[in-house]
Amino acid sequence: MSRAIDIRSSIEDARETKKLPALQRRCTTGVSKKSTTLDVNQMKMQIASMELQIRQYKSKTVRLNQKISDSKTAVKRALDKNNESNQVVVASSSTIAQIKENISSLENALDKANSEYNTLRMNDAFYVSQELQEELKAYYLETQRLHNIKDNTNRKVKIVNNEFEVIKQQIESFPYTQREVNSVQDNIDDLISKIDAYTKSETKYNVIEIQKQLDVPNNNAKEIEQKSKLIEQKLKEQVDKLKQDIEKEQERLKNIEKNDQRNMCELQQIVEDQVGQIQAALEIIESQENEEEEESEQEKPQEESKPADPQDDEKIETF
Repeated sequence: MSRAIDIRSSIEDARETKKLPALQRRCTTGVSKKSTTLDVNQMKMQIASMELQIRQYKSKTVRLNQKISDSKTAVKRALDKNNESNQVVVASSSTIAQIKENISSLENALDKANSEYNTLRMNDAFYVSQELQEELKAYYLETQRLHNIKDNTNRKVKIVNNEFEVIKQQIESFPYTQREVNSVQDNIDDLISKIDAYTKSETKYNVIEIQKQLDVPNNNAKEIEQKSKLIEQKLKEQVDKLKQDIEKEQERLKNIEKNDQRNMCELQQIVEDQVGQIQAALEIIESQENEEEEESEQEKPQEESKPADPQDDEKIETF
């Protein structure tokens, strides 16, 4: 966009240096945003036509210069000494007059061609065509820049969509993880219930056995004590085993919860990063649009302040 402004300013400086009238532009915004495709094609055809006329005038000028040069060479040969016997050969007065007349005619034609060429070169339409060419270049560059922004935005949107698909899949798998946690918790509760029931049943059984031993008249008290300790040791081992199972299940539950928490943190970080990138891209696009609007607003007062020239209007209409 800045390049287009520099191009237009250079064209206006050149016109002011040559004291040409100001151009009445059809489009008052930067890079011909309101020009239709038909207008652009017509301008291209007119530019090509003017360039063809310029080339024709240049070719005609070259041919005239060549004819003049040939005529001068012929006159010079006619006036020079061209024989070995030192005889002077002089053209007749009628030949010289005819040659001079031809030279004068060719010089007049050359002056006329140069005048027409300068008129065309200084014509307002010629500068309009040059300005349109530069604006077309600027328009192309601006279009390429917008296409690049669009491609970058589409690429970022695609990345965000992929990340959201991953997040969606992980969120969909969350109920299965929750059911697994609930299953582990149920296993722990079941083991605790089994420990309580087993402890109660073993205690009841031991009390009954001890009571039976006490009811026997000739029972040995020491033997009863040993059996009681053996039963107590066995019960303790079973309780320890159940406690180990409970600890394993609890550790498994902690690992599951820890993994879930880590996954949720990662998902949250991914979402925040992608949201930040999208916001940054949108801010860049909005900033560029604001700059273009400000440049357009700055151009409007300058173009509106230029006095309208009827001759320029007539030239633009004929163009």
